[in-house]
Amino acid sequence: MGNESTTWRLADLPFFAGLDEEFIELFADCAHTETTSFGHYLFFEGEPAERFYIIRTGKVALQTSAGSLGFFTIETLGDNDTIGWSWIFPPYKWSLTARSLSPCDLIVFDARCLRAKCEANTDFTYELMKRTSAVSAERLRAARFALLNQLA
Repeated sequence: MGNESTTWRLADLPFFAGLDEEFIELFADCAHTETTSFGHYLFFEGEPAERFYIIRTGKVALQTSAGSLGFFTIETLGDNDTIGWSWIFPPYKWSLTARSLSPCDLIVFDARCLRAKCEANTDFTYELMKRTSAVSAERLRAARFALLNQLA
């Protein structure tokens, strides 16, 4: 997917705002697009995390298992949101389940490819970690809010 038109499409997404073109190319080299249907599971809690996504269009629920009660939705994500950061942190297992709530157009990034690029380029790693940390902090706030709403 690493061509000029893809690079500029990635550059237009909020996650990549202000990122050097060189680093956007590194992301683009590890990316492809996919389309999913309603109800499709992107990943399951506990399974190997080998990719991450940007939702171009659509809605995805981040869920956790509540045993016999089924799944509890932590957060619903939509257009231009990123999803699936477990790939960057050992042991590289999904900590949640993700299920599409509508048809989705996705950009899918190969985790092994990106981890190799991180190993080779510490400046790239630093930029990636700054961005993923910001997303993770926001997701923790959302999870806390969801929990408080359930207790109210």
